[in-house]
Amino acid sequence: MDQFASKVIEKALKSCGPDIFQSYISKVVEKEPGRPRVALIDISSDVYGNYLIQYILQNGPQSIRDQISYHVRKHMVSLRGSRYGQRVAFQVERMRVSQQKSSSSNWPGRWE
Repeated sequence: MDQFASKVIEKALKSCGPDIFQSYISKVVEKEPGRPRVALIDISSDVYGNYLIQYILQNGPQSIRDQISYHVRKHMVSLRGSRYGQRVAFQVERMRVSQQKSSSSNWPGRWE
C-alpha cells in the first residue's frame, strides 16, 4: 500500500456510512484461500497501512474495534517483530488494558 492509497481509504472511511465501513472491515478480516493470514495483518505491518488500522482503532465503532483487536491479538508476536506492526500491536494492547481497568473499577470492593 502506498501513502496515497492509505489516505484515500482513510478519507473514504471517514465519509462513508456504517454499512460500507463494516463491509470494508469484513473484507479485510476475511481469510482468503492461498493466503497465510488475513489482509488486516499485512496492512498493519505496512509502512502506511498501519496508520489506517490505527485510525480505525481510534475512531471506529466499538464492535469494529473489538473485531480488529481479536484478529490482531492472534498475530501479536509477528506484529511486535515488525517495525510498523508494533504500533498497531501496542494500540491493541493499550485498549485491552484500559478495558480491564474499566471493568475492574466497576467492582464495588466487597462481596454481595
